[in-house]
Amino acid sequence: VLEKGARFTLRDADNKTVGTGVVTNIHPDPPPEELKKFWKRAA
Repeated sequence: VLEKGARFTLRDADNKTVGTGVVTNIHPDPPPEELKKFWKRAA
């Protein structure tokens, strides 16, 4: 579960830190039709 203000660390397969950050904003899920458009463009 992500919450605004939560801190996180990104690690690679060797457990080395590759990035850190703070959740600053959480966007709502897009409508299903927007997801369909996105996946068509990504293919």
